[in-house]
Amino acid sequence: MEIFQRLNEERGITIVLITHEHEIAEYGTSIMSFRDGASSPIIRSPIAVLHRPNLAALPSVPNIA
Repeated sequence: MEIFQRLNEERGITIVLITHEHEIAEYGTSIMSFRDGASSPIIRSPIAVLHRPNLAALPSVPNIA
C-alpha cells in the first residue's frame, strides 16, 4: 500500500483500488462506497495522512520514463 501511495505522491499516478476491506480503503486519500448498486459521495480520508510518514522510510523509486 505504501508503494501505491508513493506512486501517487511522486508521480501523480491515480490508483483505483477496489476492496471489501475497510482497513485497506483507509490507505486512500478518497473513499467512495457502494451499497445495493448506489454510490455514496466521495469522502476525503483523514486516516490516509497517518500512513504518509511511512513513505519517508522507503527507498526512492527509479524513474522508468
